[in-house]
Amino acid sequence: IDFDTMRRNIDEIESIASEVKPMTKSEYMAGLMKRIERLDMKHYNDFNAILNLQLHDLLTISAETSAGKTALALNFLTELSKSYDCLYFNMEMPEAQILRRIAGIKANIPVAEIEDFESLSLKKRETIEKSVSEITGGNHLYLINDPQTIDYLSGVISGHDQSKPFVVVLDHMGFISDPQTNYG
Repeated sequence: IDFDTMRRNIDEIESIASEVKPMTKSEYMAGLMKRIERLDMKHYNDFNAILNLQLHDLLTISAETSAGKTALALNFLTELSKSYDCLYFNMEMPEAQILRRIAGIKANIPVAEIEDFESLSLKKRETIEKSVSEITGGNHLYLINDPQTIDYLSGVISGHDQSKPFVVVLDHMGFISDPQTNYG
């Protein structure tokens, strides 16, 4: 990072810091009494009880490779997309794999079976097609593949309808790059 960029960053941080003031008692009390909508995942009562997710919460899922982070996120997404717009930024898997996993969750059919869709029984194909209709019927699920840069992510999120709550899932944060730096 060059000196001028570093100076601008420091100036911006100092400007933001000067705007931060301690809370007054009345502000604190108003905050306590403000009602916040819960994100209700009807099929995940244990998670509801443990997480008590509310609007504007940030939930980070971290674990070792292949521990099920994407599976958990997709299960949450499938449930939350019934009520909220859900932006799913997929940076890790091919789109077809994500679509199969979501359909498998919704239809309660193992992904391995969906991979050979044509050889499935008519009943299972119909179940999957019904699930896909339910997933796409409300138009609450937005699948964004390979977004790559933080500027792109920011543009999509800020361009989404801000008048109603929506859910953002970034899978996999380690693959986001910043064009201003050489960090990825």
